[in-house]
Amino acid sequence: MKQILLYLLFPLCTGLFGQISISKFSLPYKGATLKTYVNISPEIDFSANGGPQTWDFSNLSKTNPNEVELLDPSEGSVDVSNATFIIKTTDFVEQYYKNTGEFIEETYIKTLDPIFNSFEISNSYAKNPMYRKGTIIFGQSYAYEGRIEAPFAWDDLPDTLTGGIGLQLDSIRFNTNWVRTDEITGWGTVILPDASWPALKEESNLERFVTIDVFFLGTWIEAPVSLLEAFLGDFADALQPDTSYSVNFYTDEAIEVLAAIQLSEQNGEANSIEYKQGSEITEIFNATALRKPEVSTYPNPSYGITSFKFDNCRAGTYNVQIHNILGYKIWSKEYQIKQNQKPIEEDLSMLTKGTYLYSVYDPLGKKIATKRLVIINP
Repeated sequence: MKQILLYLLFPLCTGLFGQISISKFSLPYKGATLKTYVNISPEIDFSANGGPQTWDFSNLSKTNPNEVELLDPSEGSVDVSNATFIIKTTDFVEQYYKNTGEFIEETYIKTLDPIFNSFEISNSYAKNPMYRKGTIIFGQSYAYEGRIEAPFAWDDLPDTLTGGIGLQLDSIRFNTNWVRTDEITGWGTVILPDASWPALKEESNLERFVTIDVFFLGTWIEAPVSLLEAFLGDFADALQPDTSYSVNFYTDEAIEVLAAIQLSEQNGEANSIEYKQGSEITEIFNATALRKPEVSTYPNPSYGITSFKFDNCRAGTYNVQIHNILGYKIWSKEYQIKQNQKPIEEDLSMLTKGTYLYSVYDPLGKKIATKRLVIINP
């Protein structure tokens, strides 16, 4: 009878750990190639929030293949000492990224100016915008800012821009600002044409606005509206803020974004979707780390002094919990596990004689083992 009761109650105790989380281990890395397909105006339903949910995108077509290589910074035209990898879109666009261990931020960009698309900008960010966050948990929200400042000497600008202003300034500075907010609104399973994946859903808003400063009498000041209108002419609309909306799905089993959906500002429908090619799991760690992890104890039965042996477990924080026969958690402890971790001895002599179950959760909160532990204290 006790065994039947145990099997009925124990899943209730462990079900709380069914939600999905994303870890820093799935962040893209130098040398990787992100492979995706792109569909325009897809007919998909991505609206469901909460969890567990199923988002079925299996009707997407495997068209418009796209590959993005994450190159070594030495392959760029600019020496950016703190860069981890770069992405080269065209001869004019190079983006430099830094992996901080918890997220990836863009630190430097070579591109064309955001208004005229004619002046080359090659500069560090005044505020580094977020490219990818590592740890993501359902229910959380995040906010980031980014800003790049691109100064130009007044004499370097063409007369077609400066001739109608009637002033002689020292310099002018274009400032592109971003404000991004992300909210993790759902968890469950994403079904793609090649495979299905456990995933978190992120809803993201990105506001972009441009300001212009002039260097006058030894200081930078924000340009007045009249000066902007005279300077920009037909390009003045570029200063109006614009907001883009997207829905993204992430998994901890691959470095690619499973699906990135760009939304229409007018009706919130999907303008396009870029989704992961193939069914392979990205080799995030290495071949050894991708083998099934194992945790065992010895001696077992034990008089109370036992050792936890972590085999084939990647580095990170592991949580070990012990439940009694009724499924109640009576002991837990976190361990910082390294590669090739030696067995960790633990004194459990406070437990009375009997049979227990211990469960082990990996750094992502996923349960990797539930086994029996027998204590034979006199």
